[in-house]
Amino acid sequence: MDDKLREMNGIAVEISSNPNLLPHRITSDMYDAMTAKEELNYTLTNGFLEDVLLYIKGSSYLYSSTSTYSKKMFINQIVPYENWTLENFVSNLEQLRMPAIRPAEKIKNTSSSHASLHGERILTYMIPIPVNSPKPYGVVLFLIKDATIQQLLHGAVQDSEGSVMLVNSERQLLTAYNANEEWAVQAFQALQRNGDSAGSSIMRINGQRYVVATVQSGQTGWEYVTTTPYMAVMSKAIQAQKQSLIVISLVLVLGLFIIYISMRYNYAPIVKLFAFARGRLGTVLTSIQQITDGIEVISEDREKLSQKLESSRTAIQQHLLLSLLQGRGGTSESLIEQGREVGLMLEGPVYYVMLIHVHRLNNMPIAKRQAAVESIEQIMNAFLTAYKADLSDKDGFVYIGVTDSSRAEIEDRLMQLIAPIAKVADGEVALAMGNLYEDMNDIGKSYIEATTAINYRLIKGLNQLIPFHALGLEQSGAHWYPKYAIEQLEAYVLRGDLTGIKRIVTDVLNQMNEQHVNLYIARCICYDMINTVIKALFLKDGRLIVPDSPDVLQLTKFETMQEFAQLMEELCSYAARQADDSEQKADQQVTSWMAYIQTHFQSAEFSVPSMAAHFELSVSHIQRIFKERTGCTITEQLNEVRIQQAKKLLVESDMPIKDIVCEVGYYDVSSFIRKFKQSTFLTPGEYRKHHAGRE
Repeated sequence: MDDKLREMNGIAVEISSNPNLLPHRITSDMYDAMTAKEELNYTLTNGFLEDVLLYIKGSSYLYSSTSTYSKKMFINQIVPYENWTLENFVSNLEQLRMPAIRPAEKIKNTSSSHASLHGERILTYMIPIPVNSPKPYGVVLFLIKDATIQQLLHGAVQDSEGSVMLVNSERQLLTAYNANEEWAVQAFQALQRNGDSAGSSIMRINGQRYVVATVQSGQTGWEYVTTTPYMAVMSKAIQAQKQSLIVISLVLVLGLFIIYISMRYNYAPIVKLFAFARGRLGTVLTSIQQITDGIEVISEDREKLSQKLESSRTAIQQHLLLSLLQGRGGTSESLIEQGREVGLMLEGPVYYVMLIHVHRLNNMPIAKRQAAVESIEQIMNAFLTAYKADLSDKDGFVYIGVTDSSRAEIEDRLMQLIAPIAKVADGEVALAMGNLYEDMNDIGKSYIEATTAINYRLIKGLNQLIPFHALGLEQSGAHWYPKYAIEQLEAYVLRGDLTGIKRIVTDVLNQMNEQHVNLYIARCICYDMINTVIKALFLKDGRLIVPDSPDVLQLTKFETMQEFAQLMEELCSYAARQADDSEQKADQQVTSWMAYIQTHFQSAEFSVPSMAAHFELSVSHIQRIFKERTGCTITEQLNEVRIQQAKKLLVESDMPIKDIVCEVGYYDVSSFIRKFKQSTFLTPGEYRKHHAGRE
């Protein structure tokens, strides 16, 4: 939940820094207000949010990715809250100075209300912008379904008998999972009477005893309260007691068996057992019980890791699938390994993208639509090895297919899917398929092809399979491709030559116009140019990550090549700034590292790992940057500082040499003398006499 709140705060920061969403832009005329729709389309890639709206204080409208509403229209028709009146709504927005959340509230079902919110309960999270400003000029509203929040709370309950309440820092009940509203209110009142906001306790709620555990978020101050019937907990304790007795019995039997074997074979097996346990647990063990305890600890840790992995498996799967569609995957080997860990079998040999468009799917009632979606998923799993990527497509689905079949065989299977999908969806459907590729990094191209093909349903009609190759688009203009220009582009990016980059981009776009390339070829060229820039940036600095970089999903939305050229220019300008910032940061780091050496050289415990830990950096990183910037290693610089201080003490004081050794951070006198002589070609005593004679 903290991650989601940080994510929404990040979106609010992006909105407040977006020049197209400043008050004087979107309130000046309706054209700029329409532009705000594209800028606020955060729900496309964020399934957690139902809608994102922007309100400028003192204005008459709210802006979202779907439309522009007056305040009265929004609160009375579009999202008619059950208890939030227009007067209170306007007053809350105008007076908001700090982020606030409104508890889950039912949306009244009206003919003009937001279709996906009919009868739903939603939470409204409001953030004034600019964030942390004492005088905010606007408010960003995030609409979140109560059902979505409850999906997150589900992970806190391990059986159906428990429930979870979410309480904000103002001690308001935001929502409750696995509990009806009346019970949740009673439980919350009992919690307030108890007054204990942390830890576990036993409380009476509605005449029954419950075990109540409260955890408070260090970021938001919100409390997550789990309640479990007392007898349900005790039954688990009794079961655990029985299991413990069984385990103890097994341990005793094992111990007797080990004693018997050790007596027969002079304890050799025991020695081997201890050696094995020491190697596995990384510590010295002296008893069989310690070995048993250690193995139980390992088993518990593995169980916890398995539970964490399982709870986040779906999110990780979707992240990996979206990365493949966006062309940001990595090597095929790493992608296959990542997929295997979360249940995605991505071993080829070929890959393709398929789109399913269900006519007017979004117009179905929620329950019927959910049932249709589940049925389509079951049909897909029965016919193909394919994984659905959640792209918030209201009327369709995107699948990444993995197969060893031929194109003809796949098309035959897809044709067989049309009838059963149309039946469960109770409507007409269209299927589109991109080309097959052996390289996983070409899945993005197959996605472009599939999105191009699905648009041809206007011509081909519904209840049809539309393979991209059958459209004949690859032939038009396919004789020309700017391979040499793209290779030059990579060289210019590595050199940071913005003039050369702009010239290459302009030349390629001009040639695309002269060659009359079709939409598919144009998108592929744009895709290759963008990924060439990103690849060159990683070659230049493997640690560099470009935020908001264009991807395949954006390529499908370009209206003109001029927009693409502008995007490329912004990306390359950003890369140049990052390179300059990296250089400045490195210089600043080295300055702080030199100061650290000057401050800590007297400590005999000084080490490069301790220095790296102080600055929260890796040893290899700090050693590499220091060597590149100064021409010497950290150890060489440390010795130089110590020797210089020793010279000063030898000349300016009468301190014994052994005291000087301790003063400058060496362990012993012999080591100091050896290093001193290596630097000055004199022993410390000779150096002192030599300089004393000069004086």
